[in-house]
Amino acid sequence: MRWHKEYRLDTLDDDWDYWPSESGVYVILGQRGLRRAVGKGMSRVLYIGQAKNIRNRLWYAWYGEHSGTGLLWDFPKVARALTGHSTAGPFDRGGAIGRLTAKVAFPIRTADLSRFERALLFAYFYRHGELPPLNATMPKRWDRQRPTTDLIQWATRGIRTNA
Repeated sequence: MRWHKEYRLDTLDDDWDYWPSESGVYVILGQRGLRRAVGKGMSRVLYIGQAKNIRNRLWYAWYGEHSGTGLLWDFPKVARALTGHSTAGPFDRGGAIGRLTAKVAFPIRTADLSRFERALLFAYFYRHGELPPLNATMPKRWDRQRPTTDLIQWATRGIRTNA
């Protein structure tokens, strides 16, 4: 499974046909690194997720109909803290969210999506000691078997960014 180039969310309108419509996992990235609460490094990773159709899911993310980025639309102070842009109104927040990028890995069989997403979350947690800022919860994901070493190494490449 390989990681593809980063896509800027506001290119969805113009480059719709180039965005992947397969199932896979994605990492939403900010433009700058954020200091982690427990002090373990900087990261641009804001959210880790899975989708049966990556293009549609990221469209929802851009328009605030996504559980993670919806917080950015609803809470201007959170949007400013995570994106680094002052957001006076919804139009400003839309622009700030549009400047976010997504790193994607596809195709992944639908039956394997949870396993790959869990590996990304494990890798992020191992590296930073906490979840990405927009991943509010991980219900029952820690109850299942740990990802293999190979899958964690693959996931680590996916969360590695220039912060």
